[in-house]
Amino acid sequence: MKAPFILWETLRIALASMVAHRGRAVLTTLGIVIGVGSVIVTIAMGEGAKRQALARIESYSNWKPFLAVWPNDWRGFTYDGYRALKRELPQADAVVPQLAIWPWVTFRDAQINATVIGTTQDYFPMYHWEVVRGRGLTDADAAERRRVAVVGDATSERLGPGRDLVGETIRIRGTPFEVVGVVEPTGAWMNFGNPGDQIFVPIESAYGRIMESGVLNSIYVVVEDPFAVADVATGIERILRRVRRLELGEKDDFFISNYSAGLLRGLEASSTFELLILGIAVVSLIVGGVVVVNIMLISVTERTGEIGLRKALGAPRILVLAQFVAEAVAMCSAGAALGVGAGVFGATVLAGHFGWATTITPLSIVAGVASAVAVGLFFGTYPAFRAARLDPVDALRRAG
Repeated sequence: MKAPFILWETLRIALASMVAHRGRAVLTTLGIVIGVGSVIVTIAMGEGAKRQALARIESYSNWKPFLAVWPNDWRGFTYDGYRALKRELPQADAVVPQLAIWPWVTFRDAQINATVIGTTQDYFPMYHWEVVRGRGLTDADAAERRRVAVVGDATSERLGPGRDLVGETIRIRGTPFEVVGVVEPTGAWMNFGNPGDQIFVPIESAYGRIMESGVLNSIYVVVEDPFAVADVATGIERILRRVRRLELGEKDDFFISNYSAGLLRGLEASSTFELLILGIAVVSLIVGGVVVVNIMLISVTERTGEIGLRKALGAPRILVLAQFVAEAVAMCSAGAALGVGAGVFGATVLAGHFGWATTITPLSIVAGVASAVAVGLFFGTYPAFRAARLDPVDALRRAG
């Protein structure tokens, strides 16, 4: 019964001291509240950003890696560049051109301004889009320069509300095209806009029929083997430099984007940001710990007489040490409890009012509380040792 009694008495004295010096205790606790709240918000932000990035990567997980080649200026790419890449890149699973134009499109009495993409049959599989009605583009469409089109589901509804446009004829810049399919975007997409708002035609039909001349906006190279991406990028650069007649030492007038690498870099950036903000939160906790040290040292000085009297009456050093450590841990624990509430509230506000991705996990709460208790133990130990080492006679003389 003696040990539990001593423990309870130590805690009672520590709490009584906090109540007696409320202002000092509140200021000390405030630093811990800010530190713990910062830790919880930081971990919530980092976890939310990480989950968001992983969800994006997972949504692209079924895709084959592909490289997007973009021009640096208005000249774009010639059809010769596309043909050279298709002919000279054996590692490529597909080379997909993209020619985007924005003409007026009509169907009966309806007229809309739409994005028309000239491309090949490999465009839809590259993005994992689904042709929900009719069919997609084919090699035969390209070879025979057929005037056929696949329309996005939103475009179909805009041109003919409630109608199935498959088999109907639309006009693009006055040229008739038969609608052979309707495509619907599934999962994520990365191109000029929502594919549901677009119209797709064979690129050979776009040249010479709705455009007298033109350039490709971009070229996509789909790679079967993910480990061959770097070699394919080198091959693309070599071929395009030759086709575009760039001299040795002359800078590329195009750039190559690796979408998969970009996603991974985004995940790495979110992790780096999380570590940076977490570091700031840790600094806040350390500042709170320094405040604890200062307040506890002041407390030891003010209570020199009390310490001397207790030791003169036979209180052992360990009991005096435990009293001051308990007081520091109690203040930090109170700060931790309030900090958890502040952190959860802050993360909720960021998610609800600012749209930030935040995820509160049990780990963040445990980490916040544990760090506060650790601060109390670490920074409260020195003042406690100083109090325990006081000579009772000297303490009573100074107090008197």
